[in-house]
Amino acid sequence: MPGMDEEAPMCWCGKAATIRTFWTDLNPTRRFSMCTAKAWFDPAMCERSKTMIPGLLKSRNKLEKSVAKERQREKVILGVVGGFLVSIYKLNFGRDV
Repeated sequence: MPGMDEEAPMCWCGKAATIRTFWTDLNPTRRFSMCTAKAWFDPAMCERSKTMIPGLLKSRNKLEKSVAKERQREKVILGVVGGFLVSIYKLNFGRDV
């Protein structure tokens, strides 16, 4: 497999081709070069990779959503606790903060 520091491949028409990555279930992370025509840059993946990679990506996305939801929940809780502490301070000292 070519390294990331190699030059971009040339298209059969002579133009420099760009390398793109598929993120489909059938070709997850498989790269291809493209000018006006498409040609595979990486060899085909084994069937296990085609099954495992999309599942791992879905699991990671689900986990990231869960973490974002919990961070939002923490912000709400900190706001409520902060407001509560300010109220207690005002009651004890009878003045504005």
